[in-house]
Amino acid sequence: MIFSLLYGTGLAWGASTVIYQTGAFAEHPGSSTAWIAGVLAAFALLVIGLRLYGQRSDALSKPSLNRRALV
Repeated sequence: MIFSLLYGTGLAWGASTVIYQTGAFAEHPGSSTAWIAGVLAAFALLVIGLRLYGQRSDALSKPSLNRRALV
């Protein structure tokens, strides 16, 4: 539940930041570029982290196919 709240709030904050910085790009292009790149990088790291976590927990739940472990 807490993850869902944090994820939803973070996603909304990131989207609103990107939209605002896109609109204000003409006023301060350097700062806007940094904010947009930072938000997109944070989202990409989150997606990579969640995929790695999913693979890890998926591997832990599957039984071993190693024959030596069965003997």
